[in-house]
Amino acid sequence: MDIVLSMLADLQADEGITSGIGEYKLTDDELGEVEFITRRGYRSVSLFEIEEFDRVIPFFEVSYGEDRYDSRSMGAGELAAFLIWWTLFRAKENSIILLEEPETFLSQASQEAVGSHILSKVTEKKLCAVVATHSGPMIAPMPDEALVFLIRTREGVSFDASAPPSLLTQLGIDPPISAIVLVEDMAGAEFCRWILEKYDPRLARRIDVTVRNGEGNIAASLAQMADTRRIKIVGLFDGDVRTTTAEEPRARSTFLPGDIPIERTFRTLVTENPGAFGAIVGREDIPRLLATLEGKEAHDWYHDLSVELGLSRTQLFPPMFRLWNDQDGSEEAARAVAKALSELIDGLDE
Repeated sequence: MDIVLSMLADLQADEGITSGIGEYKLTDDELGEVEFITRRGYRSVSLFEIEEFDRVIPFFEVSYGEDRYDSRSMGAGELAAFLIWWTLFRAKENSIILLEEPETFLSQASQEAVGSHILSKVTEKKLCAVVATHSGPMIAPMPDEALVFLIRTREGVSFDASAPPSLLTQLGIDPPISAIVLVEDMAGAEFCRWILEKYDPRLARRIDVTVRNGEGNIAASLAQMADTRRIKIVGLFDGDVRTTTAEEPRARSTFLPGDIPIERTFRTLVTENPGAFGAIVGREDIPRLLATLEGKEAHDWYHDLSVELGLSRTQLFPPMFRLWNDQDGSEEAARAVAKALSELIDGLDE
């Protein structure tokens, strides 16, 4: 990019910059690619390849509306998009392409489009593309197996194929929200978040969990928003309605683990394993506290236990989840939910 800008500055006043150079007019398909990544609708685009400084430099002339202009008067973002397109256009099959921070100068919409275009050309031309980027929108279209994260720590530099979401957020990479997950209550919302944080943290950053206050409201919301195309909306019911949920909402839903509400499961686990729970929360008086809560409804039991421990309901959930996750079969059940939710969301594209 810097080399091209420097060359264009040197040739700013040269009216004959394209004299004697063959003009290549982009085909309709190629024009569509350029329009996709620049987010502009051109009437036509012409490419001239100038040999200068032992390099081939692309030079573009475009017709946009009633206006005609060229590379010298393009904005930095528009020119950057054209240069990325040209690099991939000129690449031969089975070659290696190196792109360093191609998102520079690009708008967020163009960054995501460029990411999709790179993926398309890698597949079409069997390229090996090595892209260094800090752009969340640009990596969003990429499959997980194509991502490697470079991390600098006190111990040195390392490569990680599954960087934690907290690190990505620190780097300024926040994957865009791709779906809304509707749950019955706050316990369901916390259960969903903790399952995904542990077993599919990237999906956890791609969804927004919304409480609908009951299974009926989830079904009604799914019916009302069935034709929504701008964002995916799915249901995540409690496990106790697994056999009673109607066919229509079931097609766009999955279920949390178990066959009873999670707060009842937590009450049973803590009551049966007070020592294990006490070790997790660092308290030795759990049996005494449980005696004061005996006989209470599960929702009230959970609330009152949080008060006795000096924790909010949200703060109480992590140790409860840890106790649940340590039980036989819980990890498999949690992984199954994460997988089902991911496949459900991705399946809405088909």
